[in-house]
Amino acid sequence: MNNKYSRLNFITLTMKYQRIPIFVSAVLAATIALQCKSLAQSEANAVAQSSNDSVVQLTPFEIVSDKDNSYGAINSNSITRFNVELSKLPVSADIFTQSFMEDVAATSVESMVVGNSGGAGISSIDAADATAQPGDHVAHNYVQLRGFDTSVMQRDSLMPVGPIFNPGSTGAGQTSIFDVERVEVIEGPQALLYSGGGPGGVINVVSKQASFSGVPTGSIMARTDQFGSKTGILDYNVGSNKFAIRISLLDQDMDTRRVNVGQTVTGEYTQIAFRPFQSTTIRINLEQTVENAYTGDSGVGLSAQVTGDSRVSLKLSYMLATGLINQTTNPTTGAANPAGVILGGTLNWNNLDSWSNWLSAEYTKNTFENITIDTRVNEHLSTEIAAGYNSASYSFRAGAATLYAPVSSANPTGTWAFGMSPSETDEPATSKAIRGSIVDTRDLFNGNAHSQTIIGADYVGSRAHSIAYSYYQADANFSPIYSSAITTNNGRTAMPTVYFPILPGPSNYSLFPLGAQAFTTGGVNYVRMTSNQVVPSLISPANPLGLSGSGLNEYNVVINQGVFVTNMTQWMDDKKLTTLVGIRADSSFDSLLYSAPVYRVAADKAINFNVGANYTLLPWLSPYFTVSNVITPPQVMFPDPAGNLPATGRGTGEEVGVKFNNKTNTLSGSLSVYNSVGTNEEFDLNSSVVSVINPSGLNGSYAGSSGYCDIDRHSQGIQAIVTASPTSNWRIRFSAAMQEGKINKTLSYAPYYNDQFHENSSGQVTYADGALVYVNANAFSSKTPVVSSTSAGATPLTVAMMNNPSSLYYASPVSPSGAIASSSNVATVLKSTSATDGAILTGATGLPISQMQITPSFGVPTSISVFQSGQRTLGTPLYSLNLTNIYVFDSGIAKGIMIGGSVNGAYNTVKYYYNPAATFTTANLGMVPFYAPNMTTINPTIGYTHKFKKFTFKTQLNVTNMLNHYDVIICPSQVTGYNTASNLVATYYGQPRVYTLTTTLKF
Repeated sequence: MNNKYSRLNFITLTMKYQRIPIFVSAVLAATIALQCKSLAQSEANAVAQSSNDSVVQLTPFEIVSDKDNSYGAINSNSITRFNVELSKLPVSADIFTQSFMEDVAATSVESMVVGNSGGAGISSIDAADATAQPGDHVAHNYVQLRGFDTSVMQRDSLMPVGPIFNPGSTGAGQTSIFDVERVEVIEGPQALLYSGGGPGGVINVVSKQASFSGVPTGSIMARTDQFGSKTGILDYNVGSNKFAIRISLLDQDMDTRRVNVGQTVTGEYTQIAFRPFQSTTIRINLEQTVENAYTGDSGVGLSAQVTGDSRVSLKLSYMLATGLINQTTNPTTGAANPAGVILGGTLNWNNLDSWSNWLSAEYTKNTFENITIDTRVNEHLSTEIAAGYNSASYSFRAGAATLYAPVSSANPTGTWAFGMSPSETDEPATSKAIRGSIVDTRDLFNGNAHSQTIIGADYVGSRAHSIAYSYYQADANFSPIYSSAITTNNGRTAMPTVYFPILPGPSNYSLFPLGAQAFTTGGVNYVRMTSNQVVPSLISPANPLGLSGSGLNEYNVVINQGVFVTNMTQWMDDKKLTTLVGIRADSSFDSLLYSAPVYRVAADKAINFNVGANYTLLPWLSPYFTVSNVITPPQVMFPDPAGNLPATGRGTGEEVGVKFNNKTNTLSGSLSVYNSVGTNEEFDLNSSVVSVINPSGLNGSYAGSSGYCDIDRHSQGIQAIVTASPTSNWRIRFSAAMQEGKINKTLSYAPYYNDQFHENSSGQVTYADGALVYVNANAFSSKTPVVSSTSAGATPLTVAMMNNPSSLYYASPVSPSGAIASSSNVATVLKSTSATDGAILTGATGLPISQMQITPSFGVPTSISVFQSGQRTLGTPLYSLNLTNIYVFDSGIAKGIMIGGSVNGAYNTVKYYYNPAATFTTANLGMVPFYAPNMTTINPTIGYTHKFKKFTFKTQLNVTNMLNHYDVIICPSQVTGYNTASNLVATYYGQPRVYTLTTTLKF
C-alpha cells in the first residue's frame, strides 16, 4: 500500500487542508481567551450585583426582534456579524419576517424567496429542470439572485446545512420554515462572512430564537389544502432571566395536484439559551428533520417495441398535450395503431407522472447542532465564538420507466405495464464550522466618530460521498453470486428490466421501496450493492479507490476558511455619514477523488473586500454606494464536456442607490442600481448537448466528462424594496426588479470521435494485429457476430458496408454527433475480441472529429456553440414584481377580519437555448431562446383573528392563483428543437388554483 493515492493517503492528504491555519487559529484563540477572561470577571461582578438587577446589555451580535405585525426589519447582523441598522448599511437587503411568512402561508425558504424577492429566480439548465413541477426531484437546483446561482444557503451566518450538492436544509432544494425566525437575502457579492456566496448575493436563514422572559409563549398551527395536505407545527418558548428554551415541532404531509407526488416531513428543533453571567449569552441549537418523498417520473415514453404504431418512442406528456393519446389510426399507413388508446383512456394531467409511485422517491435525514457564545468583555469589547456540525443522509431513485403496451413483444404481463431497472444514489455528507469574532466599539476623535471594528476568522469544511447502487443476483441466502464467466460488474449479474402492470390506475407500491436491501422477482433473489465496487487489489495510481466497474463512487472535500476585518464608522455629531470598509483573506479548497483522473483539485487564495458609504441627506433619505468582490469555489468538481476541470470563480459588484425611512420606521426601503460580473461560473449543460460534443462511443467518452462548464456572466439592473406599516393593523411589502443578465464570453467545443476501430488502407475492418474481420453477409447473430473466413456467407467487414443503409452492418449514425449507434449490429461486431488477433476497437477517445471513419448522410459539426457572448442568462425574469398588502380591521363590527393578498409577476424569462435546425452544422447556429410564459398571479387572503384572555385564535384562507391561469407548454429539445417528436416533452407552467386553510392558536 505504497500507492500515494490510496484511500488512506487521500484522507491524510485532505486532512492537511482541514487544519485551521495559524492565522485563523490565532483569532479563534484570542476570542476564547477574551471570553474566559470575561467569564471570570463576570463571576466576580455577579457577587456584588443586586439580586433584583434585571438589566441586560446586549452584545453587538444579537438581533433586536422584529415587531410581531411588521414586514420591516430594523437591523441585521448577517452581513458583518455586528448589529447594524439596515437604514445605515450601504448594502441592499431583502428581509422576510415571521409576520410575512405567516401572511403568505410560506412553506419553504426557496419558494418564498423566488416568489417574493425582485430579481430572484431558479437555476434552470435544461428542459426537465426548466419546467419542474412541485414535488419533482431536480438535482443541483439553485436559487438565483441577480442572475447568479446561490450555491449555498447559510444557517445563522455560520454554515450551510443539508445535502452538499443539493442545497436545502430539509431536502433537495427545500428548506422548511418551521424553525425559521427570519430570512435575510443580502444582495451582491458580499464576501466578509460568506466565502463562496456568489456575485448575486447570499441567503441567510435565522433560526428561531429562545427569548429570556418570564411568560411562556407559543402557538399551535394546523394547515390543509384541497389536495389533502396536512401540516402541524407546535412552537413554544419559556424563559427566565437566566434560562430560556424554544421548541418547534413539525409534522407535515404535503400532497400536490398530482397523484403519488408529494412528501412527508417530520422535524424537531430546540434552542437552549442561558446566561451564566449577565455579560454572556450561550445558545445551543439542536435539530433533526426526516423527509420522504414520491417525486414522480416525468420522462416516460412509449416503448419502441410496438411495430406499426405511429407513437412509439413519444413521451406521454407530449402525446397528452397534442391529443395523440387517443389516436387509434396510424396517419402514415392508415392502419390501426396496435397500442390503441394509451392506458385505456385513464391518463390525465393529474396522474401523468404518477405511475412509478415509490420507485421514484427520495429520502433526506438532516441533523445539525451548533453553539454560539456571545460575551461582553467590557463597554468597548465583545466576543463571539460559534461552532456547528451537520450530518445529512440523502438518497434518491429516479424511476426512468418505459411504458409497454399489452401487444409489446417485450412485455410479459399481457396488460399495460412499466418496465425499468431501478438504480439508486446515496449522498451522505457532513459539514463542520467554527468562527470567532471580536468587536471593538468606541467613540473616536472627541466623539466625532462612533466606530465598530470586528476581527474574525472562520472555517467551514464539508465531506461528501456519492455512491450508485443497483441490484444483483443472489443465492437462496441472499448472498451475491459471482461468476468468472461474467466480465462486467465484477462478475455479478445485474437485475434485468422488471415489469409490473399499472392498471386500473396508479398504485402506491410497486416492486420495492427506496433502499430495500433485497428483492425477489420471477423466483430469483437480488440484493442491493454498490455498482462500482471497491477492490483493494485494484488500487493503483490510475485507480486510487480500487474501483472495479462503472458507476458513481466518489469522495468530495470542500473547505473554505478565512480571516476578516471590518470597520463601520458613523461620522460627525449627527452621525449622518456611515462608512463600511472590510477585507477578507480567503482560502478555498475543492477536490474530488474518483477513478480517473486520479485527483481533481481546485484551490485558490484571494483577498476580498467591501467598501461603501451611506449619507443621510435628508432625515428620511440616505444615498449610498458599495463596491465588493467575492471568490466562488466550484459547486462540483466534474470536468466539462472536453475534460477540463472547473476553475475557481470570482465575482465583483458595484451598487449605488438610496435608502429611505421615516422616524417611526413605519416606512422603509431602498432603490438600487447595480452591476455585477461573475467569471468561471459553473453551469450544467443538458446531457443531450454533451452527447453531441463528447458522445459515449464504443470506446467510451473522453476524460470522464460531464455537462458542467465554466461561463462568464454579467448582470445589471434596478431593484426596489419597500416595507410599510401605515397603521399598526396595515402591512405592505413591495419588491420589484429589472434584471438584465448576459453571457460575457462565447463558449464552444470541438466535438470528439470516440468510436475508433482498426482499419486497413483498403477500408476493411481489422483486428489489432491487422487480420481481417469477417461477418455473415446473409444473416446476423448476436451470439456469433464475427465468423471465420471459411464460414458460409463470410465476407470482410468494410467501412462501405457501415455507410450503406441497406446493409445488415449499417452504422446507423446518431444525429448530429455521427456516433455509431450502440444498438446497431455492427456495434456488436466492433466490440468483439479475438484471443489470437486482439480487439477490433482501438480504445481511443477524444480524437478530433476529422478522424471519423464512417461517413454519415448528414453533416457532422466541427464546432458546437454552447453560448454566444451577449445572450441572456437563464432562470431569472427580466422584469419581476411582488406586492403583498394585508389589512386587519381593529374596530367595529368587522373587528378581527383580515383582508388582502399578493400579486406576483415574472416576465421575459429565458429558460434555455435550443437549436432550431435538425442538426448542428456550423459554429454559429443562432441558438434560439426558449422563453417561459409571462406569469401574473393574484393571490387573495382573508382571515379572522379573535383574542380572548391570553389566547389569540386566527384562521386564514390563502388562495394561490385565484384566476386559475397556467399554461401547458411543449418544450423543444436543445439539440433538435421541435423537429424530432420523440425528444419533446410537455408540462404545466404555473399551477392551478390552490386553497390553503391555516388555523393558529397563539398563547
